[in-house]
Amino acid sequence: MKLLVNDKTVKLDIRTVAELISSLKLNERMLYIQVNEQTIKKEEYGTKMLKENDHIDIISAVGGG
Repeated sequence: MKLLVNDKTVKLDIRTVAELISSLKLNERMLYIQVNEQTIKKEEYGTKMLKENDHIDIISAVGGG
């Protein structure tokens, strides 16, 4: 499926936000994700289905001190 992730077109064989996170090798604990400008709660990652041409924004929190 073709998706727009952080303004880059990617083709992945996935269906859910959780599968997207896994395929991009991201740590889901520190992420803020929007699909088509709708914020996705962490509890929804496994059930939120993605569709062709969805626009996904992923922001990764960075810790420090």
